[in-house]
Amino acid sequence: FEYLIAGLIVLMVGGVTLYGHKIAQELTKHTTEREQYVEALHHANAALQVEINERTQLDAALQESQALFHSFMNHSPALAFLKNEAGQYRYVNHAFERMSKYETQDIMGKTDFDLWSAEFAQRIRNNDLEVLATGKVSEFVESTQNIEGARYWLSFKFPIQDGAGRRLLGGVSIDITERQEAERLNISHYFGPHIYGAKDDYKSFSKKLAIDRILADKGCR
Repeated sequence: FEYLIAGLIVLMVGGVTLYGHKIAQELTKHTTEREQYVEALHHANAALQVEINERTQLDAALQESQALFHSFMNHSPALAFLKNEAGQYRYVNHAFERMSKYETQDIMGKTDFDLWSAEFAQRIRNNDLEVLATGKVSEFVESTQNIEGARYWLSFKFPIQDGAGRRLLGGVSIDITERQEAERLNISHYFGPHIYGAKDDYKSFSKKLAIDRILADKGCR
């Protein structure tokens, strides 16, 4: 009986030891898996941080590029604008604001028919449609009217696409009112061949002076 009891005790101890080994193996396995998971998580966090840093740098570069673009466009003496296919304004620079006497928020979504007389607006719209139809850069002499009177513009218009593939019309316009007036008066003969762009061009002379020279040449004075 004593041997039987001793045998049972040995079996129990052996079972406990074996169970203890299994527990230890399971703990070791779970510990290893946990360490692998922590390491993988660490690598994932490191990769995410690199991606965040790259995105932050890209966002900063994009903001700098946008700020540079807006600064360039808003200091340009030429008018600059973007319209959608329906003729609604999507972008204008400060020169356009000054010319039109409207604020940007009052121009966005409007068409030329909301800004100018029907006659002026229809001419501008016809030119826009021509560019959209041909898909080519085109040059036009256009006119606008505000409280200061009519102004004439040499406009360069071109089709572009936005990020979604929608067609837009871009353009820049240069004020040539003085040149148009000079051509109508035919005064280049009186002020020489460098009437435009030189220090002594038409803009440096009063209209009275131009008229006086013309009348004198005609023997009226």
